[in-house]
Amino acid sequence: MYEPQTWHELLKQIITDAPTRQALASELGVVPVTLTRWANDEVTPRRHNLHKLLEVLTPEQRERMLPLLEREFPGFTASKSATPVPSTEVLAIPNEVYIRVVHTLAYTPRQLRFSSLGDFVLQHAIKQLDPYRAGIAIYIVLCSPGKRVRSLRESFGRGTPPWPQVLEQHGIFLGAESLAGHAVIFGHLEINQDLSSSETLSPGYRGMWEESAVAAPLLREGKIAGCLLVSSTLPDHFIPVRCQLIEQYAELLALALDPEEFYDPQQIDLGVMPPPETQRPYLLRFRHQVAAVLKEALRDQQLLTMQEAEARVWQQIEAELLRISSFSEDAEKEE
Repeated sequence: MYEPQTWHELLKQIITDAPTRQALASELGVVPVTLTRWANDEVTPRRHNLHKLLEVLTPEQRERMLPLLEREFPGFTASKSATPVPSTEVLAIPNEVYIRVVHTLAYTPRQLRFSSLGDFVLQHAIKQLDPYRAGIAIYIVLCSPGKRVRSLRESFGRGTPPWPQVLEQHGIFLGAESLAGHAVIFGHLEINQDLSSSETLSPGYRGMWEESAVAAPLLREGKIAGCLLVSSTLPDHFIPVRCQLIEQYAELLALALDPEEFYDPQQIDLGVMPPPETQRPYLLRFRHQVAAVLKEALRDQQLLTMQEAEARVWQQIEAELLRISSFSEDAEKEE
């Protein structure tokens, strides 16, 4: 029997029959044609995909595949180059965090509760999810108010380089097209381990510096307020123990929200939001528009708080972005 001389040839031999090819592609999270393109040397997979390939092969196939990969990719080893995985014990929310949250809920004024708890909890989450400072961004994404929830907004966030430490000023609107949108629509954790791949079956799209991301819904009594969205500069960063920890932090953060911020699943009707670069000009005018709304209210002798003015402007921006997205969809249909 001919012994393959390259990893491409060995892969081609492994995926000769369609059922095996389909099963292997499913385990890797790619479409079958991607495996065929790898085998034909039409596309070079990223190294993390090669590590995943090794993991899903049989022991005998793995033993044959590894030396061929090492020959073509100098320095390649069977171990991944991602950050080390802490123990399960380390990936549990410390008791002192729960104690601090309960204390904050008891003694912090309602108007300061969200920002106080958000900052405290996200800082602890970052320490556990990115202990080696490889780069992570965590957003609390909330449903935009209304009888129907038409969009989500990145309302509060913290990060490590290359992201800024404070992220909410860079937050955007998200819709049904996003990973966060899927988590809110379906009410369960959604994950994309390779945002750079156009052939992945996972939802979501790649933002600046993102390689992988996960979104865990913020739930209470069957209702949903948004999600906790976490992005990493590393592919395949969100292994099961990290996802479990993120879900625990999402449950904790849900305590910081008011009951009226949670919506029945039937009220979730997300539209599609335009890309970040389209949103930026509108978001940059936010403070100017708030000042204009307050000035107009003062002129009309209306009592309007800063929070009410900001909410009104966010609604205006949301409506405009939905209109732009709808117009783009109609134009594509006409073409």
